[in-house]
This record gives sequence, C-alpha cells and structure tokens, in this order.
Amino acid sequence: MNGQKMEAAYQLGGGTGYLHMKEVMDGFSYSLFRADQPRKVGEGKIYFTELKPSVRNPFAEARTLAIRKEGLDREPVAEVSPLMLERFIDSDIRRRRIHEPETLPEHDIRFITSDYRELFRLPDGRLARGIIWRSTRNMEHGLYHV
Repeated sequence: MNGQKMEAAYQLGGGTGYLHMKEVMDGFSYSLFRADQPRKVGEGKIYFTELKPSVRNPFAEARTLAIRKEGLDREPVAEVSPLMLERFIDSDIRRRRIHEPETLPEHDIRFITSDYRELFRLPDGRLARGIIWRSTRNMEHGLYHV
C-alpha cells in the first residue's frame, strides 16, 4: 500500500457496536466493540493474501471480509471518527490518546444534542448523507472542520 497506513472506524447495526480497522505490516487488523460494554468483544486479522489481486480498494475489501468473518454482514455500516472508540478500555485509540496523541486525528465533526451530549463523530472531510425533512430530496454534503 502507500506510505501512510490506513485506519478507520465504523458504527455497526445503527449504533449497537463498532469496528476499528487499521493497516499493519502484512494486512489489516480489526477489533470489535459493543456499545453497551466497555471492553473489546472480538478481534482478528485480514491478510493481504486473502484479498483478490485485482481489487481496487484493499481496505474496503478487508472491511467487508472482517464483517463477514464476524457474522455481521447483515448489519448496516457507517464510517465514524476513530475518536468514537476512545471510551472503550482496550481500544487502541484510548492507548494512543495517552501515549501517542500525535497519531490521532486532530479534527473531526461532532454531532450533538441541544444539551451538548455527543451523538457521534465523523472524520473531517467525509460525506454526510441525509434526507431533507418535508421533502423527498436526498442531500449529500462534504463536512469539513473550520
């Protein structure tokens, strides 16, 4: 892959769990978390040799394989900021916040309630899709930290 290692977090099942994936030397490692538990509930690895040689996006294919391996392929998946995983005790994000804060994203977009309770975060520059209320139009906008 390129010089910069890939990393992403995904919300599963409409908020029931999270998948954290990152590129490692020989493939991609992943960890699973349930929203109602403070610890990791699963982990695994997808090796580069498991991916199709002609695939255009190895990271996306590895995500699909990880979800399938864990039996979650019927769950909706949405990308969120890796910082959403900071609250989980054995998440790599929590460890890095303490020991390697420079390796974490500096900016992401927080979605909050009117009383400032965080609902979720999206990585800076990602697309958000939604439906405009009282309309049948779909909207898609890029979100950027300012």
